[in-house]
Amino acid sequence: LTDAKIDKSGAIVKTEGFYKNIHAVDAAANYQVVNNDYTLILRTLSQTRTVLLPDPKTCTGRILVLWNGNRTNSISWMSNYDIYISPSTATKTLVNGQNWQIQSDGYYWIKIN
Repeated sequence: LTDAKIDKSGAIVKTEGFYKNIHAVDAAANYQVVNNDYTLILRTLSQTRTVLLPDPKTCTGRILVLWNGNRTNSISWMSNYDIYISPSTATKTLVNGQNWQIQSDGYYWIKIN
């Protein structure tokens, strides 16, 4: 391991790397994004759901990844804040395997991929 060291107790400690939280959203209801969410795997959503994003003015620079983890079906979702290029009132569709990366610029959520 090149990105680890052994501490005084003999335990291996990671010293490098980039780790972000990943969360599977299998809910039958809307989903509220929480502070440690980074990647949201949207799967088995039986109808259009709303992903409740934080106010972009409170999290400048934050990036969220929304990924369709359903192997066979497209997933429809909405958001409670506008996402630049796609208004929040419009249903967004992720085909199987597709993802959206969105980032707050301090005013709006912007689709960056």
